[in-house]
Amino acid sequence: MWSLFKKTESDSNKDGAGLFDFTGEKLEPLKFSNGKSQADIVKETLAAIKEGNKVIFIKGVCGSGKSAMALNLARHFNKTSIVVPIKSLQDQYEKDYTHTNFIMKDDNKQLKICVVKGRNNFQCPFIGGKADANDLPCDIEFREKNMDKILKFIGMNPHVKKTDFTTLTDVRRMSVAPACPYWSPLIPSEIKSPSLEEARKIKYLSVSGKEYALFQRKKGCGYYDQYEAYANADVLIFNSMKYLLEMAMGRKPKTDLEIIDECDEFLDSFANERKINIGRFVSALSNLFPASSDERDAVKDLIFLAKNKKSLTVSQNRHNCEQIRLCKS
Repeated sequence: MWSLFKKTESDSNKDGAGLFDFTGEKLEPLKFSNGKSQADIVKETLAAIKEGNKVIFIKGVCGSGKSAMALNLARHFNKTSIVVPIKSLQDQYEKDYTHTNFIMKDDNKQLKICVVKGRNNFQCPFIGGKADANDLPCDIEFREKNMDKILKFIGMNPHVKKTDFTTLTDVRRMSVAPACPYWSPLIPSEIKSPSLEEARKIKYLSVSGKEYALFQRKKGCGYYDQYEAYANADVLIFNSMKYLLEMAMGRKPKTDLEIIDECDEFLDSFANERKINIGRFVSALSNLFPASSDERDAVKDLIFLAKNKKSLTVSQNRHNCEQIRLCKS
């Protein structure tokens, strides 16, 4: 029921020591003032899940070892998401449970824990600097002021003709991003494109119910390489903002268990209204690859409405978007 080991110096110094070579020092569960232990909490929670409870709240003070309990719950499931409020807590999970300690599954393999972060935590191997820079082919906004750079990137893509792009509405991410050999999109697995024909397709089932894949063109970009964990990891550690973004995009992996740290604040944020950045909205629409011509026309109409929002009233925009949704869906 309980598994927690501390990596020992002798294990770390073994010749050829790898991820699963550690035996470590077994750490017993903490005992609380009410007589229960961490292992008891895990056992009671598993029993509650088996009884059919979908939402379970666990209250624990600072220092009660909630992270170790969360991971001991996770080891009983195929795949788990753990959501923490801030990035520093992701780093703490990684340090404490991959470098200092580890947890074993019932099959005697180490629980594979991976942290998933946003672009600004990585360096770009293609141009240099931060991976969230606004002039990268994988992230550049499709706006008129960027047209020269966009056309330059299109010219670097051998699978398209630069002369086919006369206006900004003709541009799609699939036309621009392949200029970078490390660009490896996370998109529905059935998508076909000449730019992705030689990519290694790492498939997984997404929370939206669709099969997604990491189309890995070339390893070496930490931002894209981390998404291998969507298919391969036992536990994914998200910060709350990254989790919400991946959920909204429908590409987060489907998991058996969701563990939310500081869940009261997180659930409040789920219910709040959000402002939409029109530029980002247009960029996201440009990343869509509809299968039918009707759906492609709908995306173009939405892009047109978003770019011409200033010439329309709010009510006109709403009416037009509703028409598109009803007629094109």
